[in-house]
Amino acid sequence: MKIKTIILAAAIIATTGAMTDASAQFTITPGTAIRFGYNFTTIEGTAVSGKWKSGLNVGVTTDKPLFRNIVTRYGVYLSLKGFHKYCGQDEYYKCNYNYLEVPILAVYQKAIGNKYKLELQVGPYFSYGLFGKSESPCYNQKYKTFDEYKRFDWGANAGFGINISHFYIGSSYDFGFVSIIHHALNHCIMANVGYVF
Repeated sequence: MKIKTIILAAAIIATTGAMTDASAQFTITPGTAIRFGYNFTTIEGTAVSGKWKSGLNVGVTTDKPLFRNIVTRYGVYLSLKGFHKYCGQDEYYKCNYNYLEVPILAVYQKAIGNKYKLELQVGPYFSYGLFGKSESPCYNQKYKTFDEYKRFDWGANAGFGINISHFYIGSSYDFGFVSIIHHALNHCIMANVGYVF
């Protein structure tokens, strides 16, 4: 509950940034970026726990100055998530689901010289399931993932990164708050590279 309160507070701060007077003086130049990277995802719960699997993510972000060293970062990603789980006879249940994901983050930036900029980020993300397929060889079953799993997910994101001139490299962690199936929550480690315009 405390984590949700912190993330909701970050969301309020980020939203407030959208209404900040754009004519105010800031030390940070806002930018738009394209991002591409890998996800390492699973689900964890009392009834269901999976093994980690990899997927891709691709998206765009845009920054709006908030305070002196803080920007509000809005993003839109296509994020491929899922997990696999041993079901016996050397076979694995494979679950894949693909989200349209929108993070709204407060990002602290610290310039180091003229080319380098360190970042720390925190805030909520909101996801909507677009498509996905699941397969259980042990039971000879195939089905559309979101026929069984909840489409909507939201949770907390925290991460860090570094900008080198116009290039970005970073990592973050998504922790889901929604029970997508059998009291299980999404977990995702994201590793990204990008280019800032």
